[in-house]
Formats: sequence, C-alpha cells, structure tokens
Amino acid sequence: MPKKTGFIKTHRPMFAKSKFEQRWGEPAYKIAQREDVSITSIHMRVRNYGSPYQRKAKPSLAEELTGKTFYELGIEYEMHPFTAYQRLTKYGKVDCEAEMTDNFTKTKSGHPLWNDGSWKTDSKYTRERPWLMPEHHNYAEFKAQFEEK
Repeated sequence: MPKKTGFIKTHRPMFAKSKFEQRWGEPAYKIAQREDVSITSIHMRVRNYGSPYQRKAKPSLAEELTGKTFYELGIEYEMHPFTAYQRLTKYGKVDCEAEMTDNFTKTKSGHPLWNDGSWKTDSKYTRERPWLMPEHHNYAEFKAQFEEK
C-alpha cells in the first residue's frame, strides 16, 4: 500500500457507504491508492474540477493537438519530450522534418542531442499523466476526436 494516501485500516469493517462512495461508486482512498496521491488531493479534484477522475483543469498543448502527452510523443517519435514541445509550438506538429529551417536535433559539433535515452527513466518525464483518467465520463469522447483524424 502506498504511503501517501493517509488511509488507516480499522480492525472492524465499515458497512455504511460514505457520500463520496455513493456518488462516485468507489471510496476516495481506493482512487488515491491507484493514483499514488493523498486522499485530500482526490477530494480537491472533486472540488476544483467536479470529478475525482480529472487530474488537471485543461489538457496540455500536446493533448489538445494530438491526444497524447509529451512523454508519449517522445517515445513514439524517439525524441526528447522537450524537442516534441519545441516542434509543436513552432510548427504545430511533431513530424515536421521537411519544414524545419533550424536543426533542433543536433548540437554545434553535429552530435545527436538527447540521444542517450536517459530521459526515459527520469521521473520528471515519466510522471506525466494524461489530464483525464479512463474512468472520467468524457474520456471516450476526448479520445475519439483524435482517432477520427
């Protein structure tokens, strides 16, 4: 069990359902364990966004344009997530080799930039999660708009 949740097991089981569990179908501590966050943050999601299954107020630039996080784009295109961010902001897409006027992928000496793959295990990038959880009521609708393209 993760340490962050703050949930304390009792010796006797609870038979009554809380208001949270009645509304969302599962207790807050189970969502917190699955997400590895505190129970308070799950309740703050409900207060701020109206659902415990929404992680952020709005999607990131990558999620708006492609439906994937920068980490997922980096894995897919075999580039650093920051490179994917630069290409999205400058060209509007990640696979833009033909339109590129300046070379983001090489250093001045001509060696490839960020090619050692160390970013794939760095928690700064692997921690990045989509703004909606699959249990959110609008998740299928959000993903469907990118499958059509």
